[in-house]
Amino acid sequence: MDGQTMTGGLSDVMKLVDPEQVTDERVRRIFEQLRQGFGKVLPAYRAKGLVDDPEWMEAYHSLIMNKFTPRNLDMKTLMLIEFGADVAARWEYCIVGAYQMCLAAAGITPEEAGKTIKLACAMTGMSYLEAGFDVFSPEKKDPGDFRRVLEPEEVTDGRIREMHGEVRGFFGMVPEIYRVKGLVDDPEWLQVFHSALMIYTRPEVLDLKTMHLICIVILSVLQNRHAVRRHVDAALNAGAKPAEISEAIRGCYVNAAVYNTSAGFGIFGYPKE
Repeated sequence: MDGQTMTGGLSDVMKLVDPEQVTDERVRRIFEQLRQGFGKVLPAYRAKGLVDDPEWMEAYHSLIMNKFTPRNLDMKTLMLIEFGADVAARWEYCIVGAYQMCLAAAGITPEEAGKTIKLACAMTGMSYLEAGFDVFSPEKKDPGDFRRVLEPEEVTDGRIREMHGEVRGFFGMVPEIYRVKGLVDDPEWLQVFHSALMIYTRPEVLDLKTMHLICIVILSVLQNRHAVRRHVDAALNAGAKPAEISEAIRGCYVNAAVYNTSAGFGIFGYPKE
């Protein structure tokens, strides 16, 4: 098969189908459900490669609709969690498109959405620091290594010890990044980081339980499993039930399916009709 034929065939698969031209009853039934729920057939459903495979379309649709059927969490909390995952994944289609009406329909205020964005910012930045300083590596580091996580008693600077007391209020413990030698040796920078983190995580718009559930999913998207464990413990301490945490995490699977399906079929770029 030559390159020209391949390109043409791929373009055909990625083309957006006119919903009115669909003849398969299973797909038409799904499209009607979308019209009732969203007022239109979303582009994420209209790629020809999806429409031409009704069996897969049914499975895909069932996954997506399942995440809009809360079991242990209320719809508002679930939508905030999903929104946080989209921000962490930087999926602009959902951030500025489909979720706008979902957030509004769930009664989410601009302040609550803004708080979720700030949490994504804080958790992403913190994950980058943890990766760069290799804080979770089991490898024993030399005493002078700037990446070494100091023992609590090794931190003697009063300013940093005060930060440790404040950060326990959100995390329930002192994250390793606060004890990394490279940051402990620069209290001024650590203070700037800490001040921003305390603002982002202040429980003034969302409660601690909701914030930790959002953070769990954000960090799952970022694949920071160590930080996920930290927030699972914090969520439990804040009153979250294991079933609520499980429901929040399961949404990551659905988001990944939608992200990759949409990207693979070129839906981000809205192919020509």
